[in-house]
Amino acid sequence: MTANIRPALPSDKTVCLELLGKLVEATEGAIDTHAGEVFDSLLDGSRGQVLLAEESTRVLGLAAVSFSLAMRYGGEYCQLEELVQTP
Repeated sequence: MTANIRPALPSDKTVCLELLGKLVEATEGAIDTHAGEVFDSLLDGSRGQVLLAEESTRVLGLAAVSFSLAMRYGGEYCQLEELVQTP
């Protein structure tokens, strides 16, 4: 099996929100009503990014990261926010 890693596209929104829903279910939480809006915001790459792992056209999982600023690091750093894989 060879997986490809790529940035999420607007057309990936449904599958990404479905995967996020599985993460939330597993942690007994509830998906936020603004999750779709945040996904849209992450697509421009200025505050974070959503990366997908896929094989052929099948999405295997996603990683969502945010970019923050910290004086102690002298600038921007990346933080893993969500990591979800298909069963």
